[in-house]
Amino acid sequence: MDRTNNFRRSIALLILLTLVPTTGCINLVATLLYPPNEVPARYSGMKEKKVVVVCIASPSFRSETDTSHNLAVMVEKLLAANVPDIKIISQQKIDDWQDTANWDRLDARKVGKGVNADIVLAIDLAHLEIQEHPSMYKGKADFSVTVYDMNDKGKPVYESTDQTLEFPANGTFSTASLTEDKFRRKFMQSISVWIAHDFYKHDAHDYLAMDETFVTNK
Repeated sequence: MDRTNNFRRSIALLILLTLVPTTGCINLVATLLYPPNEVPARYSGMKEKKVVVVCIASPSFRSETDTSHNLAVMVEKLLAANVPDIKIISQQKIDDWQDTANWDRLDARKVGKGVNADIVLAIDLAHLEIQEHPSMYKGKADFSVTVYDMNDKGKPVYESTDQTLEFPANGTFSTASLTEDKFRRKFMQSISVWIAHDFYKHDAHDYLAMDETFVTNK
């Protein structure tokens, strides 16, 4: 089943679960109705490779440098924890290389070559919006993901373009219930999980768990 359909199916269940009074009951219903659903990686070529994550954020939103750096770090951590024998090239090494190189921000492959990576995971974060209304939080992000094989002259080997992710998928959160920083962290985590899932085997219901955390720990 397509992961977008899985995501929507999980959100539909989430709406039902919000009516259940306790976390224990929520977990029980989720387990009974939605048993583990393992999804294979869409691209599995990162095993035993030196991988660099390069996130380029549009300058159209606030703190684009911090946003791109934080998203790249979150994706790195997920890949390191779930892809066998992957070797992550740190953001610090990118920063060190930038200090001595004339980097064209539109060319992630130049970074890959500069830090001697086997694989470049390039994230183009075109738009990120945190707040739709002064009293409510809802996140929306538009982005594309491309993987380049630096051992094959930087050839693109995987692409997932023109993606839009909303968080939470259904409804909004009141600004009275949590801080903007906390919402921003959760939203960025949801983007990082969505991106990283393309590269390792995972449970299709992970997004349900993320939204359930929001519902039960506001």
